[in-house]
Amino acid sequence: MNKKLQLAAIVLATAFLSCQDNTNQTEKQKVTISIIEAGSCIDNAVFLACANNTLSFKKDDAQSSDLKIDITENQTFFTSGERLYDVNGNEFIPRGINNPHIWFGNDTAINALDPIAACGSNLVRIVWETKGDTAKMLGTADELRYIIKLVTDKKMVAMPELHDFTGHDSLGDMHIAANYWTSDSIRPIMNEFKDRLLINIANEWTSWGHDSIWLEGYKLAISKMRNSGLEHCLVIDASGWGQDINPIKKYAKELLDFDPLHNLLFDIHMYMAWNDEQKIIDELQYMVDNQIPIIVGEFGYDCNEGKNNLECRVNDSVVVSTCNRLGIGFMPWSWSGNNEANAWLDIVEKWGDFTTWGDRVVNGAGGIRQTAKPCSVFGSGEPDCLPSKKTFDTKTNIKEVIATSNLYDSFEIVDANGKVCVKAESGMPLAVAGLSGGTYQFVGIGKHLKTNIFNIEIK
Repeated sequence: MNKKLQLAAIVLATAFLSCQDNTNQTEKQKVTISIIEAGSCIDNAVFLACANNTLSFKKDDAQSSDLKIDITENQTFFTSGERLYDVNGNEFIPRGINNPHIWFGNDTAINALDPIAACGSNLVRIVWETKGDTAKMLGTADELRYIIKLVTDKKMVAMPELHDFTGHDSLGDMHIAANYWTSDSIRPIMNEFKDRLLINIANEWTSWGHDSIWLEGYKLAISKMRNSGLEHCLVIDASGWGQDINPIKKYAKELLDFDPLHNLLFDIHMYMAWNDEQKIIDELQYMVDNQIPIIVGEFGYDCNEGKNNLECRVNDSVVVSTCNRLGIGFMPWSWSGNNEANAWLDIVEKWGDFTTWGDRVVNGAGGIRQTAKPCSVFGSGEPDCLPSKKTFDTKTNIKEVIATSNLYDSFEIVDANGKVCVKAESGMPLAVAGLSGGTYQFVGIGKHLKTNIFNIEIK
């Protein structure tokens, strides 16, 4: 006699999609688990993972002997709690470089990608603008695609950002930014590289003291970008020229709830507002403790004891060590090409050799070369289990489980001690009737990943 098996399918963060029109689900990659009931016939039913952290349930007209659970596989980076994950479900911690592509073009910024990759960077924050320089043929959609392809071909994640609106306070600018990302020329490029790209909506939009405008503007951008079909992890810079963390502390949860995909990553920049070492430690710890996903997308250092144009006395060693301890991404500003006033921030001098600053942040203790790990989307890195997001239960008498997927080659049922109890190739049955009571993992195995898809509890 078969044991009663309670299937607790833990729907992963990868399953978060808009469910306004469930018919669109058929266009997505899916893992279909058929749970075949022993001895009787049940209705065919499909649970569809939804963007609002719930599961919709529908019954098909036809009668069937199996219950199907469709888990839609993620096609973009996604956040869960304070962590960022790639499409394979592996945690990704950016250790990247800001590179000013929009201002320098093919002969300089593009040529810098080889040494940037060679220093171990796993991400390039692509400085970009909506208009560019038409006289120099800079800023076209074709050029942006070319840069993203070069970055990703060199096995680095691309993160384009719009620099037009730095320190601006107009909602009209956020309309322009959102319209740019959703335009017919740019949106297809974003989707072409969606598994290896983050979208940084706008660089340092809003100055100090405009929290409500910041919130309203990013809600506007999120709505427009999601409605256009962009499912990417969206990166949101802090207000106050990127340095004011208070609106993030105040409104991060509201924005995450507002986003139908709950897929946002916040970005703080550290210059003179972060001269206090303890503030760096305390505020980043707050982000982790409160499960707010964040990166340090720009930071400087104590140049000439603060006698610089930004009055910056940031202890970069504290930034790096705190980010490493907490598992937070960081990206120093910037590779090269800063104007005379900001030249102290160049990581390499005139696109050549490392400056003292650059040598420290790239090659020093805890720096990029020492701590950066390639994103597993490029076929490297150790796979981790995906984080759980939501559960549902169904009680029935189970005979076997059949799983099919174009992502996983085989499946295993593993007990609490890590022992593989049942194993089968994709599309072949896994017998569960003989398993003793307890909790098991249902694990999918692919070429570059090994994922706990859901847990099984047998009673």
